Amino acid sequence: MPTRIRAQWLALVAVLLALAQPAAGAGKSVLLLQQDDDAWPAYQAFYGGFQSVLAREFGADVVIYRENLDIRRFPDAAYRDALRRWYLVKYHAVPLDAIVALGPATLNFAVAARRDLWQAVPVVFAGGNEETAAAAAAAGNATGLMLRVESGKTLALARALFPHARHLALVGGRDVRDDYFLGFEKAIAQARQDFSVIDLRGLPMAEVLTRVAELPSDSIVHYTSISVDGAGQRFVPREALAKIAAQSRAPVFGDLDSYLDTGAVGGHMTDIRAFGAAVAMRVVDALGGTAESRVPRAGEGSWSAPVVDWRALQRWGVDEGRLPPGTDVRLRVPSLWEEHRGAIAGTTAAFGLLLTLVLWLLHERRRRIRAEAEAGARMTELARANRISAAGELAAAIAHDLGQPLAAIQSNVESIELLLEADPPRLDEARAALADVRRDDQRAADVIGGLRSLYRKSEARPDLVRVDGLVGDMIRMAAGIATRRRVLIESDLDPRPMTVRADAIQLQQVFVNLMLNALDAIPDEAVQRRVVLSARRVEGGIRLAVADSGPGVPEADRARIFEPFYTTKANGTGVGLAIVRRIVESLGARVDVSRSPAGGAEFSFVLPEAAVTP
Repeated sequence: MPTRIRAQWLALVAVLLALAQPAAGAGKSVLLLQQDDDAWPAYQAFYGGFQSVLAREFGADVVIYRENLDIRRFPDAAYRDALRRWYLVKYHAVPLDAIVALGPATLNFAVAARRDLWQAVPVVFAGGNEETAAAAAAAGNATGLMLRVESGKTLALARALFPHARHLALVGGRDVRDDYFLGFEKAIAQARQDFSVIDLRGLPMAEVLTRVAELPSDSIVHYTSISVDGAGQRFVPREALAKIAAQSRAPVFGDLDSYLDTGAVGGHMTDIRAFGAAVAMRVVDALGGTAESRVPRAGEGSWSAPVVDWRALQRWGVDEGRLPPGTDVRLRVPSLWEEHRGAIAGTTAAFGLLLTLVLWLLHERRRRIRAEAEAGARMTELARANRISAAGELAAAIAHDLGQPLAAIQSNVESIELLLEADPPRLDEARAALADVRRDDQRAADVIGGLRSLYRKSEARPDLVRVDGLVGDMIRMAAGIATRRRVLIESDLDPRPMTVRADAIQLQQVFVNLMLNALDAIPDEAVQRRVVLSARRVEGGIRLAVADSGPGVPEADRARIFEPFYTTKANGTGVGLAIVRRIVESLGARVDVSRSPAGGAEFSFVLPEAAVTP
């Protein structure tokens, strides 16, 4: 292309770009030149610290332009000349206030290009070697910071954590001069006094992975940086380290904090973000006109501290007690207690409270069971005393019932004597008289047995009980006292036999108590004087009831008459109905109080009908 046409083309591009640029205002413009891919984590960390400081100092009044020169892959002079021409066009209408050169190669480019492109624009360099920094300072209007990676301190940390290590494997690019590792060779020379050095720098990645997998067990690995391996393959340095750490038979150490969380143990790692913030402060000075053009002193440029990965310590079995004071242990996997301390403490407290409550409830339950047992024993004794009292009231009736069979026995015995004295003896008639004696004797025995059952002290023994037979026995037992009180006792029974499962003595006591209460409830002046014992089939079983023709139970008293020692009678004890309720409830039923057909009170309960095996 002829020179004149090319110049016209460049002028046209410059005009177009100028039209596309925003109008220049009072804000600041900073051009950040990088020598490598800004996708690398180290560059991202640097820019994070750099941008945060400028945003803090200038807010929206600063614009940062970022350019990746990619000089590593394209190091020839023709490429650099093309870049200068392109930037001449691109930034023709941009009034730059400062240029930041990140890396030594970028610094050389910026110093050379400033003569043609950005005269009088201050240059702030970030990193580089002493030669390029001195050249920049000599050119004038340049300042910056050196970045000194502390490889020697990293190796000292490795020796502290692995005191038995005897071999040091070096992994990285062959030439680390431009990679900020200033003083690295000096650190390695000192390390040779303690280690046998295995140099793996500059090898293809495949060979590096094979060699680190075969290292002696008493080895450590130091990693600098691999952006291009010995075979020309490009890598992101952090990703290359992750591959090596995964294959290495020995622990790996590095010098940049971007290498953390790759499998490396750690090192005296440089905080790249803090370095970026420090460089930004130099830019602030340059924009304010207070920057000093000078070469940093040899001791400057360290933003490092001992940092280790807790997970790597666990992998290699390193005791944390070996860590030097002030070591930053990162990526620690918290214990269950550390991660959920509040939840565990709360759960433990709740469990302790619940356990205390359960123990208290168990204690109260034992006390209740003991109290119930004692109350049951007292109620049993009280029920027996109640039966004895009832037996006393029924004594006249029992005497009357015994008198009839005893008189019949005496009459039959006298007849037998006469029949045996006859000539010849009348044996058939004597045998018939003896049968009558046996029958009357059994009748007397039944009466005495019924009386004895009221006095008996025994545990409840559920059995099949014929209800109709029990009702008949109760009526006969109370016949005497009913006669004296001029009360008629009747029964109302289902025509078919009825059987329930209960303790006969307890069921007998229920009827005795209810009958005596019914007899006591009928006043002397009453015209209608009846007590009815009924047993009828209903839905759910056999309904048993005792009804009287007395005045009935007032509505206000129905809720309390079953309470122990509560009575409406002048000479009552208040235990009869309490015993009735206890016995009925032990049978799974409930006592109801209602008005009887005769106008008095009716006490009733329903028991399940029991099947009788043929």
